[in-house]
Amino acid sequence: MSQDASRKCAWSESTDEALLAGIREGDHAAFAELYRRMSRQLLGYVQRRLVDHAQSEEVLQEVFLHVWENAARFDPSRAKVSTWLHRIAHGRAVDRIRSAQAATNRDLRVGIRDHESVDHSADDLVEAMADSAELRRALQLLSPIQREAVMLRYLRDLSGVETAQLLGVKVATAKTRARDGLASLRAILEADRESARAA
Repeated sequence: MSQDASRKCAWSESTDEALLAGIREGDHAAFAELYRRMSRQLLGYVQRRLVDHAQSEEVLQEVFLHVWENAARFDPSRAKVSTWLHRIAHGRAVDRIRSAQAATNRDLRVGIRDHESVDHSADDLVEAMADSAELRRALQLLSPIQREAVMLRYLRDLSGVETAQLLGVKVATAKTRARDGLASLRAILEADRESARAA
């Protein structure tokens, strides 16, 4: 048996805490064993939050890079190794969600042009006015809960299931928030048009 194979075999019987100790010493076999034990579980955890598989895999790589570089910061008196890893994964997933939301907000601010209003069904309204200054202003008048649901469901074009996962709520709740938000948005925009005509 080769020396590498022997070390891998030795680590397979070790506790998670012992693996972290090995990683602190720069032991690649200990790192490989921890990855083998935890990667599938962590990938599932991240993917339930991000939905996108490719992004979830990227986050998983970031988590284990963090572990390799910061193993010395792990304190076994404060948490189990699995808990520590899940905290890191959670933080990285939240960062991705916030980054995506910031990009959506940026899209609403950049390249905005005037839009001539026409009658639309409630389902077509947001899509037809996605680049308008009217929509940006109207979105700010929604409640934060409704605004987030509308932006995820309609402006980012996510499914009801994906929206619910990002909001951390049931699918029915996410759909209700998005539907109510869209109805409120339409009412605000129609009231604006009435005011403009009256003026």
